[in-house]
Amino acid sequence: SLVVTGEDRPTYGEFAQALGSALGRPVRYEATTPEVAQQRFVATGMPAWKVHELLRMYVYLQHPLHTQTTDAVRVFTGNRPRTFASFVRDYAARLACGEKLHG
Repeated sequence: SLVVTGEDRPTYGEFAQALGSALGRPVRYEATTPEVAQQRFVATGMPAWKVHELLRMYVYLQHPLHTQTTDAVRVFTGNRPRTFASFVRDYAARLACGEKLHG
């Protein structure tokens, strides 16, 4: 299988910092346990299947083997992959209004 990644592998705190900087407003990451996150998701009325998948994805992405970068972008496009910070700077206006970033 092909794993396509950006140039860097920021932490959740770094994701929040980059988003906040690009959007010009505070964005904070608050670490929590999967159990507390599940309670919060359920309290908002989120469907059980979505709660399950979000928690599964969160646990998966915590494992160091799943946070490695790859050279797939460079190999297949010849271009250097971008950093998350450069992505949010380029798309800050669209992210701020919730606009879809594709199609």
